[in-house]
Amino acid sequence: MLNSNEKRILEIINNKLLITEKELNEILKKENIDGAPTTFRKFVDSGFIEKITSLGTCIVITQKGMRALRDK
Repeated sequence: MLNSNEKRILEIINNKLLITEKELNEILKKENIDGAPTTFRKFVDSGFIEKITSLGTCIVITQKGMRALRDK
């Protein structure tokens, strides 16, 4: 079960589809959401997000992450 901050982080990633960690951190800072590094590790370990490297490191939501967000 996701807490409200975890749910919001997944929602942001899902809406953007492709976002850098820096962009995500800026959005979270504006929304006063703390604990992003811990949540990132949890999401990667759970298979909810993946980091991809192409023109820099970006974060994408996985199908498992989309299901977790949808199933709340």
